[in-house]
Amino acid sequence: MKLLELLEFDPRVARATQQAAAGIGQAGQSLKGPLTVSDLQGRVEQGIDKLEKEIAKDPDKKFGDTFKDFLVQEKEAVKVTDNLGFRYDNGRLIRNGKPDSAYIRSVLKQFYKELNRYIEKKQKQSGKDYFSKQKPTKGFRPQI
Repeated sequence: MKLLELLEFDPRVARATQQAAAGIGQAGQSLKGPLTVSDLQGRVEQGIDKLEKEIAKDPDKKFGDTFKDFLVQEKEAVKVTDNLGFRYDNGRLIRNGKPDSAYIRSVLKQFYKELNRYIEKKQKQSGKDYFSKQKPTKGFRPQI
């Protein structure tokens, strides 16, 4: 029995096939545009790109040292002085002689989360006192 004969023989099969085809078409339309990633995921991807560039600069350097230096540079780029993001197992960075991508991504994700929380906390603390620290300009007289 050919497919066309099957679809003509049983209308339920034809209806199910039509619904499946419509679902595939809708899924294709939703994938048509650019895929979006969260801000955090974007930061992790950018971090991995930067880390790959650091590795390419000095391929003979131990990966653990390169990774730690990379985290320090990322922290210094946003002027953070606290000890953030250094809670990871150095032995798990390498698996089977290659960098463990899943573990590195999870460490970077946690690092950027902590970094964002720290920056937001500092902005809130400094933002509260901003106007109280301002001094009136010379010659200013309040009018009532």
